Amino acid sequence: NTLPGNDDARVFRLYADDQPIAALFFVTARDGYSGPIKLLVGVTADGTVNRARVIDHRETPGLGDRIEAGKSDWMEQFGSHALGAPEIDDWKTRKNGGEFDQLSGATVTSRAVVKAIRDTLVYFTEHRDDVFARADQQRTDGGT
Repeated sequence: NTLPGNDDARVFRLYADDQPIAALFFVTARDGYSGPIKLLVGVTADGTVNRARVIDHRETPGLGDRIEAGKSDWMEQFGSHALGAPEIDDWKTRKNGGEFDQLSGATVTSRAVVKAIRDTLVYFTEHRDDVFARADQQRTDGGT
């Protein structure tokens, strides 16, 4: 699996006393209503979403722009969730049979954000060791 978006995703790793604490992923939801939605997704070392924020979008003012933290608390619903809590198949909006609320009048926007966060968690789960590998450590595939 790859991270969401057509652009290279950036990942910042956080450590305390040489132990991984969290990773911050800059990813893009490609399928927003009015174009790509750029997100920052913080994932703790155990695979739980710490926080997710929209950092850039072109969604419709008064509808889709409510994904912004200053316009609503909709993005807060993702904190403390992980793959398995809810199950991966439930990482959808309620309208699509999942666990997450959608913004009224902005179903496409909501669906794009939920999917991007889910895909980021899938990537993290499958690549956790690589995400937290230090540049000076030997990779398991023999690379450096």
